[in-house]
Amino acid sequence: MTKSKISGIYQIKNTQNNKIYIGSSTNFSMRWKKHKYDLSKNKHSNQLLQRAWNKYGKETFEFSIIKLCPPNTDILLFFEQHYLDYYWDNGYNCY
Repeated sequence: MTKSKISGIYQIKNTQNNKIYIGSSTNFSMRWKKHKYDLSKNKHSNQLLQRAWNKYGKETFEFSIIKLCPPNTDILLFFEQHYLDYYWDNGYNCY
């Protein structure tokens, strides 16, 4: 099964400081491409992640799937919030 055919929760991890960004998607491949595109153009909506990308460089970041879920918005949002709560102190999602 390819990344584009599955949905769930993902993380973007900074391998230098172990901080992560949590998100959900129904198409992992396209979502990672969108993040990389926005970050490379210095236009990502998450300024904490953008600053880290600019500081550490793209080779420092890894995309990985942390939970597979059905492509149901309520389920995706439930599990995304679960992981956000768990990683709140060590993530780029907190503002």
